[in-house]
Amino acid sequence: MTKPKAAQKRELHLDNVYILGLIWSDGHVNTKGRNELIIFTQSYPDAAHFKPIFMKTGNWKIYEIQEKQFARKVDIKTNNHYICQFLVENDFKQKSLVSPDKILSLIPEELHNYFYLGVTDGDGYWYVNHKNRCYQFSMASSFDQDWSYMIRLCDKL
Repeated sequence: MTKPKAAQKRELHLDNVYILGLIWSDGHVNTKGRNELIIFTQSYPDAAHFKPIFMKTGNWKIYEIQEKQFARKVDIKTNNHYICQFLVENDFKQKSLVSPDKILSLIPEELHNYFYLGVTDGDGYWYVNHKNRCYQFSMASSFDQDWSYMIRLCDKL
């Protein structure tokens, strides 16, 4: 059974918002020269989860990389000038220093959770130790990261 057109469009939109969160946490926008790139890098097994989500949203190139001492990883790239320009205008070039307020202002509030899910999947870590009843979540980023958006989210929750 195929989904109605409205449902297909909505799912695609949710995936786009999720990908914006992933790129905010683990992506890189390169604007040097004419070959502007968006690069999202992830190691396996997480990469296997992310690849189909990216591929549903557009023309992404996937490069599998195996370095000697490291786990196999995947680079997911596109050189779409318009997407790169949009991300630069919304602070993705300086994302390690600023809060994602600009991009969040463009996303309908009812979809913010998909952005936060992308950020969490990119930079978050769950630790569970049932024996000691220890359940922890942590998130890490650069030293100078502006966490004000996460503070606002926690206050709201």
